[in-house]
Amino acid sequence: MSTTEDIKVLFEALPAFSQQSLLDDLLQDFEIQGKVLDLAYQEIPTERVKKPCPYCKNEKVLKRGKQKGVQMYQCKSCVKWYSETTVTALWDIKLKTKWQGYLSCVEQGM
Repeated sequence: MSTTEDIKVLFEALPAFSQQSLLDDLLQDFEIQGKVLDLAYQEIPTERVKKPCPYCKNEKVLKRGKQKGVQMYQCKSCVKWYSETTVTALWDIKLKTKWQGYLSCVEQGM
C-alpha cells in the first residue's frame, strides 16, 4: 500500500469523525515540524514588490528592514509603519506556525 490512491480509498472508508481526527493529527504533526510555514514562504515570490500602504493606499513606501522574517515598510505620505502581513490572515497571529490550527478552532466555533 504505497500509492496515493490506496491511501485515499482507505481514508474514504473511515467514518467522518475518524477522518477529521486523522486530519487534525496530521496537521498538528505538519505544524510541529514547521512545514506549513515553510510551504507558505515558498509561495512568496523571491522578488518582492513593495506593498502599498494599507492606510492611505499610497504606493510610495520605504522598506524598513525585517522583523522575525517579515518585511516592514514605512509610508512616505502618512508616515505609518506596516508589514507584509498587515491586513492579512496572518496579521495578528503571534505563533504563525500554528495558523492552520487557529483556523480549525475558528471553524469549530471555539
